[in-house]
Amino acid sequence: MNLLFYTAFKITPTKGGTEHTSLTVATELHKKYGCKCWAFHLVDEKLPDCECFEKQYYVNGRRLKKELRDIIVNNKIDVVLSQGGFEITSYVDEIRKEEDVPVQNILVHHFTPGWEVNFGTKIDYIDAYKSRHGLKKLKALVKLCLFPYYRHRYLSNLPIMYRKSYEAADKVVLLTKGYIPMFQEYGKLPDDKKFCVIPNALSLPDILDKSDYESTKKNVVLVVSRLEEIQKRISLVLKIWEQVTKDDRSNDWELLIAGEGIYKEQYEEYVRSHKIPRMKFLGRVSPAPYYTEASIFMMTSRSEGFPLTLNEAMQYGVIPLAFDSFASIRDIINDGENGFIIPEMDMDTYKEKVLTLMEDADLRHRMAMNALDSCRRYLPERIGEMW
Repeated sequence: MNLLFYTAFKITPTKGGTEHTSLTVATELHKKYGCKCWAFHLVDEKLPDCECFEKQYYVNGRRLKKELRDIIVNNKIDVVLSQGGFEITSYVDEIRKEEDVPVQNILVHHFTPGWEVNFGTKIDYIDAYKSRHGLKKLKALVKLCLFPYYRHRYLSNLPIMYRKSYEAADKVVLLTKGYIPMFQEYGKLPDDKKFCVIPNALSLPDILDKSDYESTKKNVVLVVSRLEEIQKRISLVLKIWEQVTKDDRSNDWELLIAGEGIYKEQYEEYVRSHKIPRMKFLGRVSPAPYYTEASIFMMTSRSEGFPLTLNEAMQYGVIPLAFDSFASIRDIINDGENGFIIPEMDMDTYKEKVLTLMEDADLRHRMAMNALDSCRRYLPERIGEMW
């Protein structure tokens, strides 16, 4: 079977959740089931191809449909898996009708349905203007001046894109059952017959051996995240930690934040101005060594699809805490057993749960063992079988 994966950015091990989980799925289907895999992306990146792919194409957006048609026909593609591309799903449907090719058309949605309203903001237009030169800068300035028009058009078209892509697809894969009614409501869909639920697989290769838990763990609280505010809300991490450090139970604990992002300087300034102790920004690092030594994991996201970092933490016996702000949280965390689910924006409860874990080593050990067991639900071979 010949499979074609679409992602906006090139699929590599160092990219974000969509690209990383696409690589995991492609690798599993290639190695275990003998599928031949291709991929294409729209953002030009000079990075090496991954070994599980026959070829990874950069496709120019202005020639998207033509180049997509050539890839499908020339490689005799049987299935296209569009990772979040509403437009791609519609193009595949048009191509198979025009070329009379029996290609299956699968849309994979990696966000909470409707989350795309947070894309195309004024900040994005300003960043585009600042990063362009010459004629491209002038075009970006025109779009910035006409931002209200473009924003209104985008928001008006988004539910239509949901509905059209659902109609064009053979299957729509969501990350949790809770997203089905949300997708239906947002796209005003009459039925749910095309939906299928497949969660993300574990993204790191190892699971900590239980016998190594005591010898590896330190008094470390860890965050692994893109440093941005709209989705990840790292400012909440800093505010919670600021309160945690005022309690004597936290005296021998430190906070490490791994990741990069456009808000990094603002976060660092907040830490300096508020004199928040015992914390460090690590930058972009391989997270595995930090998962190995950490005991507690903090997430403060407003929304997630099926966050890889929660399961990554649990792979290493790091107890996760997260706000009850997205449906898939309850697929991953069993509250009080392998982590804590905190009521949305209840900062006091979040702080108290962190402190409770800090002072109770037996509780940490018990929850960590549960985490190590529960994360096995998402082993790549199990997710590969679902695909």
